Amino acid sequence: MDPSESESLPASSSPINSASASAVEDPLSSPYASLNSHCHDLSTLQDLACRGAWRTILDKVARSRSLSLLSRPHEHLIYLTFNVLALVKLRRFADAQQEFETLDDDLGSKQYQFESFPDQYPNNKSGSMVPFALRWLHAHLPFTLGDRQLSLDRLYVLLHFIRDTKLSRNRDSVTEISIDLWRKRETFVINSIVSHHLTLKEFKVCLYLLKSETSKLEDPFMVSKLGYVQMQYGDLEGAKRSFELVEKMVEKSEGGDANSNSNSNLKNLVGRNKALTYLVGKDYVSAVREYEACMERDASDFVAINNKALCLMYLRDLSDSIKVLESALERVPTVALNETLVVNLCSMYELAYVNHADIKKTLSTWIARVAPDDFDTSSVLFVVMNMIMMLMIVLQQVFVTGLLSCNVAKVLGDLVLVLVIVVQCSSDSDFLRFLSCRSLCGATRQLHLQGASALVRAEMSSDAVQVDVSLSPRVNSVKPSKTVAITDQATALVQAGVPVIRLAAGEPDFDTPTPIAEAGIKAIREGFTRYTPNAGTLELRAAICHKLKEENGISYTPDQILVSNGAKQSILQAVLAVCSPGDEVIIPAPFWVSYPEMARLADANPVILPTTISENFLIDPKVLESSLTEKSRLLILCSPSNPTGSVYPRKLLEQIAEIVAKHPRLLVMSDEIYEHIIYAPATHTSFASLPGMWDRTLTVNGFSKAFAMTGWRLGYLAGPKHFVSACGKIQSQSTSGASSISQKAAVAALGLGYAGGEAVADMVKAFRERRDVLVKSFGELDRVKISEPQGAFYLFLDFSLYYGLEVDGFGVINGSEALCRYLLDKAQVALVPGDAFGDDTCIRISYAESLTTLQAAVERIKGALIALKPAVAV
Repeated sequence: MDPSESESLPASSSPINSASASAVEDPLSSPYASLNSHCHDLSTLQDLACRGAWRTILDKVARSRSLSLLSRPHEHLIYLTFNVLALVKLRRFADAQQEFETLDDDLGSKQYQFESFPDQYPNNKSGSMVPFALRWLHAHLPFTLGDRQLSLDRLYVLLHFIRDTKLSRNRDSVTEISIDLWRKRETFVINSIVSHHLTLKEFKVCLYLLKSETSKLEDPFMVSKLGYVQMQYGDLEGAKRSFELVEKMVEKSEGGDANSNSNSNLKNLVGRNKALTYLVGKDYVSAVREYEACMERDASDFVAINNKALCLMYLRDLSDSIKVLESALERVPTVALNETLVVNLCSMYELAYVNHADIKKTLSTWIARVAPDDFDTSSVLFVVMNMIMMLMIVLQQVFVTGLLSCNVAKVLGDLVLVLVIVVQCSSDSDFLRFLSCRSLCGATRQLHLQGASALVRAEMSSDAVQVDVSLSPRVNSVKPSKTVAITDQATALVQAGVPVIRLAAGEPDFDTPTPIAEAGIKAIREGFTRYTPNAGTLELRAAICHKLKEENGISYTPDQILVSNGAKQSILQAVLAVCSPGDEVIIPAPFWVSYPEMARLADANPVILPTTISENFLIDPKVLESSLTEKSRLLILCSPSNPTGSVYPRKLLEQIAEIVAKHPRLLVMSDEIYEHIIYAPATHTSFASLPGMWDRTLTVNGFSKAFAMTGWRLGYLAGPKHFVSACGKIQSQSTSGASSISQKAAVAALGLGYAGGEAVADMVKAFRERRDVLVKSFGELDRVKISEPQGAFYLFLDFSLYYGLEVDGFGVINGSEALCRYLLDKAQVALVPGDAFGDDTCIRISYAESLTTLQAAVERIKGALIALKPAVAV
């Protein structure tokens, strides 16, 4: 037997695997495998994979590699497959891609043929030593990284490879078992290709592929898949014919053991198809009966369990709906423990119980004990399926009023139908059954919702198009920027004629210095308006290198610089490049509002390090050291700080560097965007200039603040080439290079002289004068605590002694957000609440406005604060 057949990996015990049989065998497991003869520890890895212990697999593979236990080429490929599989399961897709980059050649290369190593593989062993699982993971991985087209291209290449292999097997008269295995692999890959085309709504391509496959092979699961696609395309009659054909196939196959697992699974396939047909006709009672019959035949039928609960929910039997899902968790936890069931159960808890948060917490604790490594426990606490939430809203109306109008009934029915289709389609789907213990990943949830909405449209009498408006869990986990929200609100008020003083945004009120503006104008006139290299023009990167060496004492070459569309993009790309899911990002509070959200976008965990106003909001080294763990990946420093204006003295930075040096995984991002806006005697120190810190520091800077170039959108990252190149990859697939005109202007900015020359010095002088006036004015208020800023153009003032006071017509001030809303309403001054920066005791005031405007704002604020009085106890 060709080793490419036998050397396969076992899939985890997926709920979907257990709930539905398939004619398509998991490419990551094979009953014909005989791998134990190849590698002494392989059976252990197979067992760990079956139990979902993916982190342990990574440890064992790393150990085998480090101890050089893998002596022959094919062993390296087998362990590589296990490693990539584990990384994909843990959503560490970038790390999985790096594993593939360790290969010296293409998977089809002669380098990976047994005959290329006759000394190590005697007895004329021939053929590819690449496991099929590794080929499929190689094709699937681009999809997880956002490149659907590359993934689709690779899947078609894999399909051609399988068909060529099948032909050679037929010619060589090998065993029927081997030929059957390759047939199943072909069907599996076609399933994957169909799902990719479905995401693009290319229904005709899907129908062609499925009809072509079902015409060659009587496969009830593939015919059912054809029926699902026909429903999504709107061909209800075609779907009905496909489901009838499936029923005939199953009746024909019942000549065998009627009690066998395969027959039970086939009967349940027919039952689920019938139930789906009933749902199209809004016959939920009959659908429940079909799902109950499926559960009697197979108590672990995940699809039947979930869909019965949803149908009961529609029939206003919420308590029984909850019991169905809870019972499944008790009886068959390995099946019921998937994100769709858990999300649905939590939604029902929220609808049924006042103390739903406590119930969900108990559920979360139980799941944490029994779930495999790749189960997303956040689904317990955060219900992110928008369709479920819409269903809850409608149901609340039903239970509160006791009435179900025709319109409400139709909307509710359509929503239940969509949710049931989602789960039922996923049960016979492609990579879900083979790669993921989770029933619906974000991308696939969107795929099936789009398809299901097509079905709902097909049977509606209205011409209205139903659009899937669900969002990804990643976006739902990110909070919108409060600074942007408040600035937009203040702008809207100004446009409406309200004289609002806007002190929320971090934007200098000065014009861009004339030499810089003229350089941009010249670039336009000379036609310098085309794309630039992704990393930025060589001229600008060389100028940045010169600046960093002369002003900051750190040396870089142009290939260690990445120019981006603002420092904000530089920071985000750096976080995405170095952080893996589960890593910790250490962020001192108060922090710039975007730092924690960027960590969440990278699936990392922000760890907030508290500071105090009495210590000028600077890190306590002891607190930092006690907060670091093995998961700590990135420490973010911002000096001068936004929002506090604090400047880290060199001595404190050296103490921090000593702590950082003890942690090999820990990198530092030094946000130095405000470096030139600093007030003597304070001085700026670049973290990368400290001994031993160059190799682990990513320095971010830009032109917006010091040169009043906020609208030019230009920033840059400097660091070791390995990290900068990784950030360049991300940029190349998002925005590509920054504005050519802005880059010419930036060269002129760096040519103004040391630290920006007189142009910047004049701005800093004005900022300092404004700071002094504000510090003196607010210092006159007994209830305000002040930490005098040493840099930037912000005051971060403690107003917490005003909390608990109230005013007629507004109510009690219970925090920074309430106080900011009150000041916007009463004083018509827009400020940013401190809770946006991680410190609810304070409020940020930007003094990037004229002195006259600032003085007017202070008077308005003082007047509004005087009106606040102690709350009267009721």
